Amino acid sequence: MRLTENIFDAEALYSADMKAHVEEVYRTACRLSRLRSLLDGIKVGASSLREIILTAGEKEKNKSLSDDFEQRLQKAMFGIIKNLSAYQQRKWKEVVGDE
Repeated sequence: MRLTENIFDAEALYSADMKAHVEEVYRTACRLSRLRSLLDGIKVGASSLREIILTAGEKEKNKSLSDDFEQRLQKAMFGIIKNLSAYQQRKWKEVVGDE
């Protein structure tokens, strides 16, 4: 290795191939840095997405609650239709009263 006192003259010591190789290494390092920052952003997004997505147990619980609500709704609807039918058969105007 050769020591020089003037760093500006040191450029002449390196061949064109060596300069090209150093430039390529620098560009690759820059691309890797950008890729790492992109991956870090993806990791942050994925962790917040994990909080949004439900587990299998949570999905089953929600389905159970939804099914229970649906059954209650159907029972209520059936009761209403049944009562309306009874009122219609018994002359509902007499049951409610004339106003």
